[in-house]
Amino acid sequence: MSLLLRLSATVLLLSLLAAAGGPPASASVPDQLHLSPVQAPRARPFVAPEGPYGPGHRGLSFAAHPGQVVRAPGPGQVVFAGEVARRGWVVIELDRGAGTRWAGVRATVGPLARIEVTLGGRVRSGDTVGTARGELLFTLRAGGVYLDPAAYLDRGTTRARLVPARGCGMAPCAS
Repeated sequence: MSLLLRLSATVLLLSLLAAAGGPPASASVPDQLHLSPVQAPRARPFVAPEGPYGPGHRGLSFAAHPGQVVRAPGPGQVVFAGEVARRGWVVIELDRGAGTRWAGVRATVGPLARIEVTLGGRVRSGDTVGTARGELLFTLRAGGVYLDPAAYLDRGTTRARLVPARGCGMAPCAS
């Protein structure tokens, strides 16, 4: 698959997720399931990479303080809890029930100074997963494609704006 085609598919997926504002609101999916992993200001936004190994910022960074509590952004199962390059990381496969947009998406938080969950354990939204080392990275990934965590956290406030590929505006493009 060409780089241009992969980039186009990624942009389309991100646009659709942003336009949808996340999963539909219902009594079985309360808003408090979409929690920020840490109560801190956003330090750096998501920047979609041009390809699987291209530059970009694959998550949302928060200006957390060392020792600050880090919480599960949603309910799910811990599929990784350990160290990578001597820094703690936790990955949770979100479990939102059948048919919801975020089911199967993997949420990663780190680096952590201390990890308080175990591999295979279940977490509820807001459960403590560890403590921050400092600036905290929060990523979301579905099938190897990184998603903008702001679309998850800011349900209903992120809107996609589609523009013509050839700059034709509202008029039909000439072939």
